[in-house]
Amino acid sequence: MAIISIVSIVSIASIASNNLKYMKSIISSIVFLGLSLFAVPAIAEDYPIVFDRSQDYTHASRRLNSISLNGSADGAQTHQLPTPLKVYSAIREASFSAKAGETLTSLFGFSGTWMNGFVYLDRGQDGVFDATLNADGTIPEGSDIMAFSYAEPVLNSGEGYNSKGERVHDSNVLNPPSFVLPADLKPGFYMMRYKIDWASIDPAGRAEDGNGILRNGGAICDIALNVHKAEGSLEVVAEHGAVTTLQGEPLPETIAFGTDLTVKVAPAEGYALDMIRLRHGHELAGPEFVHGVAQYHTTEIPAYLMKDNQLTIPAALVDGDVRLEAVFVKKTTTDDAPGYALAFDAEAPLSTPYAGTLIFLVDGAQQKVALNSDKAYVDLTADHCSFYAPTTMTVRVADALEGLNYYLYIDYNNDGVFTPMFTDEGLPSLSSELVSFSAHQGKNSAGEKVEGANKNLPAFQVPQLLPEGVYRMRLKADVENASPLGSSELLAQGGVVVDALLNITRTEKRLVLHTTNGNLFAPDHQALPTMVTPLGENLKLVLAAAAPGFELEGDVVVKHGHHLDQEQYSNGNKQWHLTTLAVNNGEALLPATCLNGDVEVYANFVAGADSEWELVFSDEFNAPDFSQPTSEKWMRCQRYGATWNRWLSDSEEVIYEQGGDLVARAIPNPDRSTDNVPMITGGIKSYGKFGFTYGIVEGRILSNPWTGNFPAFWMMPEDQSEGWPNCGEIDIWETIDTQHRSWHTVHSNWTYNLGNTGNPTSSFNVAVDLSRYHTYRLEWDAKTLVWYVDGKEVGRYTRGNTANVKKGQWPFNKHFHLILNQSVGNGSWAAPADESHTYETRFDWVRVYQKKGMKNTKETVGIEAAEVAPANALEVVPHKGGVAVLTANPKPVMIYNASGLKVFSGDVDGQRNIPLPSGVYIVAGHKVVVS
Repeated sequence: MAIISIVSIVSIASIASNNLKYMKSIISSIVFLGLSLFAVPAIAEDYPIVFDRSQDYTHASRRLNSISLNGSADGAQTHQLPTPLKVYSAIREASFSAKAGETLTSLFGFSGTWMNGFVYLDRGQDGVFDATLNADGTIPEGSDIMAFSYAEPVLNSGEGYNSKGERVHDSNVLNPPSFVLPADLKPGFYMMRYKIDWASIDPAGRAEDGNGILRNGGAICDIALNVHKAEGSLEVVAEHGAVTTLQGEPLPETIAFGTDLTVKVAPAEGYALDMIRLRHGHELAGPEFVHGVAQYHTTEIPAYLMKDNQLTIPAALVDGDVRLEAVFVKKTTTDDAPGYALAFDAEAPLSTPYAGTLIFLVDGAQQKVALNSDKAYVDLTADHCSFYAPTTMTVRVADALEGLNYYLYIDYNNDGVFTPMFTDEGLPSLSSELVSFSAHQGKNSAGEKVEGANKNLPAFQVPQLLPEGVYRMRLKADVENASPLGSSELLAQGGVVVDALLNITRTEKRLVLHTTNGNLFAPDHQALPTMVTPLGENLKLVLAAAAPGFELEGDVVVKHGHHLDQEQYSNGNKQWHLTTLAVNNGEALLPATCLNGDVEVYANFVAGADSEWELVFSDEFNAPDFSQPTSEKWMRCQRYGATWNRWLSDSEEVIYEQGGDLVARAIPNPDRSTDNVPMITGGIKSYGKFGFTYGIVEGRILSNPWTGNFPAFWMMPEDQSEGWPNCGEIDIWETIDTQHRSWHTVHSNWTYNLGNTGNPTSSFNVAVDLSRYHTYRLEWDAKTLVWYVDGKEVGRYTRGNTANVKKGQWPFNKHFHLILNQSVGNGSWAAPADESHTYETRFDWVRVYQKKGMKNTKETVGIEAAEVAPANALEVVPHKGGVAVLTANPKPVMIYNASGLKVFSGDVDGQRNIPLPSGVYIVAGHKVVVS
């Protein structure tokens, strides 16, 4: 039986909360480690392929990146393929799910063209995909081929069909038609195969014949499909206790698939809960694996993740039938006094003062603490006493007290009580807070036989499931006694109790910057990392005010540790600290000692008394998670026919605030029945809310590289009556695809229509590490545009002579507004979008500064009242088959063709798409070309 480990990634402070929703959050946030839906390696003849499973791609550009399955019951499901990408891959940590008889659509996230998609299902669970075609291209009864976009019954004949049996004349089609999951499938996990290949129905891949799967850049991905019913059975086993609803009622005998299950556990007198053991999936009494595909899984949830004996089992674990077993163990002590109680006076003196050394070995690294005390209780929980134990830990005492045994406790649930629990074999149980002992009832905690007193504590594993945080740890030297309070003989025998803090931190931690009116950089104009290694190296911070005359107010303060948004203490255990950094010559040193968990750095800059500059517009995007951007500052960008706006949507899934950022996304369209575009994208603009002429604009931005990525931070005029590009465009920042570069550009009649992109240079790009937030800055005055990345100048565009200006070289002398968006490419610059991928760009903040007296259209402190958008504001966007016209107010629009013939006359109020044949037109005075 496979035991699946789980790890919580939420606050340990949540465990101490009295609100049940926090416990639901904890268990809902578990991440499965080693969860494999087909974990047992398949034997050689199971699910064969025609190439080696470790085969690298040989084709230069074609790659399978993701696979999707969309259905009415379980919705849209997408999984990214594991990296590095190989020709064959298996998604082992997750599965698709569907109901028998459901109509399903499979999609391939594939970079490349002229390939076909195939989907197979081992409906017989026999380790083989049985897939052939009839001569007329139809699928034989009972075949394991579910769907395909193009296949030739006779290869190289040029006569091909899709899985609906339709003759296909254009074979350049990737995604296959929808299919119906066979209605006679019994519930279970089935092997499913996604294949990219050319014309071949063979599930193993087309053999090399000049068009083989390797030569053509095809791919195969296997994944399990959970075929389930609407409800599964629920069996409850609870010897020495009871499991009920929160109201104390018996649990139902069935449970809806994919729903949470909240239970209350009541131990019998003299017992304590050790864990909840779940067996979940299908055929729970049958074989665990069928041809390498796991039919059920076993998950153990320790009691220390529960509060008040209540637990919410997340929907992800309700994936079929469920057997819930509450495992109780008999209590060995009744020491439930809170507050880390002792059986003796903490100030009781030792008859002989003790001097020794407490040694912690954490993954081989040694830390020592001197124990010099004349008292039986030693408190080492001061701020400087914190130990880091990611996995294996050993504790021992040099100069150990003779004739005594040693016991080590960790308060895993931070409830102020150490609770020892033992298995029937006398070893620490899963949730025991007595984690190691040198001798007790003739053995140590490793199960080794021990005679008499012993001072050697066996090593122990810090549980992978234990949330990161700071925990109270107790070491006790005593006669044989498992009580954490100490025995009645401890003082007489010269024993000792030592309390210390244990800091559990495992992975890289977030470095979050909270600045106002300024920035923090690494030296040499480098961006600071977004993640830091616990107890890594010191970090030097360079302070940079946003505008001349601004200066640091107060100190640079670091908040570091765990659960920074919670109370500082949990049952007396300090979870986080505040440290003030000294600033010298505009720099501060963030010491490695502060890298003991999550790290937040605070620096506040303010305008000095003599500063000419002031903040006139900003959005820090600090609204509650999943809030929409404030309508006082932003409106949604509208959909037109240009690349960047062709799939814009008002959906709240593509624009929202989260974690102090504005999140802009491009996602696979979840509902094409009402909006038939493959993806929907998000963008906002300050049009009509805030526009300005001249000043400084900055944004701190993080974007995730991916083929087809095309986000931007840019500006357009409030008055676009001259039409694009004559009205002008300023791109503060763009990036594309997987390029780690930032682009900074202007567009105008001079650069675009007349082609003067080098007189002066109108576009600049520099290398950036897109795994980090970068600050992109534009300084704009009547003569110059200057771009900066992380405080370093990267480009400059200057106003030309009068003759050039008359030709549209400098349309940058009027109010522009801000635009923030996440788009995807179409192959014209950024690559075509991966329509199965979710693209995301995060805007930490956006700020605009102006010299006092400069004009803008937003009322702020010291700034004149807002102006309305110009009544003649109009935008014309040509697209294939017509133009889109956007007006700020109702406006009559006339369109003439190249011969001067009026082809359209009508009112436009807001937005109107006007179909036109290809050609050259004058639209409200704008010259446009329709393709």
